[in-house]
Amino acid sequence: SPGAFRNSLARSETSPGTFAIKPSAALAFDRLFVDDLGGTAGYHQIGPCQVKGDLLYIAIGDGRRPAESQKLDSWRGKVVRMTVDGEPVADNPFYKNDAIEPENYLFAYGLRNPFGLAIVREQIFIADNGSGIDRFLAIESGENYLYNGTDLSIGARATAVLAPSIGPAQMAWYPAGKTFFPQEYEKHFFLASTTAKKGKKAGILLIPYNFAEGRVPAAPRFLLKYRGETQQRVVGLDFGPDALYFAPMLPDRAGRTPVFKLSYAPARAHPLNLVDSQDPASLLETKGCHECHGLGWRTGGLTGPLLDPALMVPRIQTRLQSPGYAAQVAQLDALDVAPFNRFRDARQAVLAAEGLDQVRLWLTYRLREPLFDNPYAQMPNLGLSESEARVIADYLLAFEDPRSRDESSGNSIVGLIIPLLQKVAPGPGYRHLILFFIVGICGGALALRLAQWALKRARVRRVGQH
Repeated sequence: SPGAFRNSLARSETSPGTFAIKPSAALAFDRLFVDDLGGTAGYHQIGPCQVKGDLLYIAIGDGRRPAESQKLDSWRGKVVRMTVDGEPVADNPFYKNDAIEPENYLFAYGLRNPFGLAIVREQIFIADNGSGIDRFLAIESGENYLYNGTDLSIGARATAVLAPSIGPAQMAWYPAGKTFFPQEYEKHFFLASTTAKKGKKAGILLIPYNFAEGRVPAAPRFLLKYRGETQQRVVGLDFGPDALYFAPMLPDRAGRTPVFKLSYAPARAHPLNLVDSQDPASLLETKGCHECHGLGWRTGGLTGPLLDPALMVPRIQTRLQSPGYAAQVAQLDALDVAPFNRFRDARQAVLAAEGLDQVRLWLTYRLREPLFDNPYAQMPNLGLSESEARVIADYLLAFEDPRSRDESSGNSIVGLIIPLLQKVAPGPGYRHLILFFIVGICGGALALRLAQWALKRARVRRVGQH
């Protein structure tokens, strides 16, 4: 009545196993949320509803009021549990009586915008939409998931952090006993992504989960991405008897809003491969490469060498063309232990290649398996596919940071400084420090000159006034 955007809930009935435009019966739960006088907010309202046995679970957003997420007397930022008739459940963790009050319904709290909810093997899972990052959670009764308005609190109790944000929506677990997808897709959650920001695409994310260990055993990855130039959001998905069905939110150019069916058909492979169209900069980010390596003027870790081609290519060529490298390859070829025995052909192919093709081939194998030609390599195996490694290798060899270019001369500043650092500094960490020292000295000198100039101008003005 005051014009506030309100949460509400209704139960619809229809014949099982059918598509229906109108329900055969409906019931509005009008007594719930009536004390939510402040209303809610777009994208931060009721999200998913799931029935398990004879109980209903509902995830509710914080209404863009982070403090409400921590209050037990508020519906916002919670998972609530009730009967299918809308009554509270006596064994809810904060239950006091049968009154229509939030505490009697609360199952878990401390959430921001839980748009994904799935119940698998008696365990409740939530995909919680943050601001800069999102999280995947295994929810326990009565627990506080700590959201207080910051991304740090989003990550605090996460089973897995999804960074950058993908805007999670509906979520479903691959059903047990189904065989319409290959075995590699079993034991995964399928999560709709609504992200429509610049440089980010909506799609479907795969999240593996190990019930025996209670953890996500590998990095989530995209199964499907939207390729159009306009905005799009994948909001709904679920498994049918023969395939995965999903629905985008926005209409296409013809005004249609379809439901898509995704099935496995090797004989009719899609012409556009997701990995080949993968953004290499995003791969470097999501695989954590910048934790150890700098690239261009980007701030990165100091434990690994810079990835700028002006430094990287000569360093790799020097190693590959040395007599010591050929001798090391011969020693590794004689070993019959993994992973060295799997990469004999790869090492020989690198030795046979020349020029930049040799560097590109070496980079591709190095990214796939850092130990392929060096048993002492400190770089971890990132789990990259051959296509992903190839995409990153091509990107690094062609990389040129526009911010590091001197517009007047057209010469790369990084390209001028790095060869000098190679000669005077023994390791990548020292080269970073020397580069920072040079920049600091130059910046300090410039600041001093500006201060002297400003002081001189001030003195001139005072003399003129007298």
